[in-house]
Amino acid sequence: MGLVRHLFGKSTLAPVPTPEPTPEPTLVSEPSLSEPSLPPIYVIRDVAGIAVDLSHQSVDPNHPAQHAIELLRALMHDDAISGGPALEKVIKKYYKTICPNPLPWPSVLLHLNKILRRAYGNTPFKTYKWVQRGRRRRLRVYHIPRAEGDLQGEPFANVAY
Repeated sequence: MGLVRHLFGKSTLAPVPTPEPTPEPTLVSEPSLSEPSLPPIYVIRDVAGIAVDLSHQSVDPNHPAQHAIELLRALMHDDAISGGPALEKVIKKYYKTICPNPLPWPSVLLHLNKILRRAYGNTPFKTYKWVQRGRRRRLRVYHIPRAEGDLQGEPFANVAY
């Protein structure tokens, strides 16, 4: 007999049954809305299908970053636009022409600027020019690089996804 039971007598509480082990795992707690959940992780693949990076943001075909990549790829392979200055207005019209379901232009332009900034580094890729169309206006002009590979190989020189 244990010392506690000897000193205080028999417990008036009912004995607690010991749980029997179960072969299947049991859920400890239900996830509630107040508990923060981990964001999903997306795998980013290059043209060859090799996993090159992980991200918490989706880069699906409807993501502005994917639209910006496709737009830049098309611009670089168009001899009339690549290698020289092009107004932002022309690039916007080009995007709306080649894309069947265009996304809002500011979000695509934001990602296009990020890609070009990585490609050009410290060299400026956009400037402002004075253009005479009815009245004199200062418009944004981009310099689109020429493609150095084909569409299936290296998508563009100096540009990492």
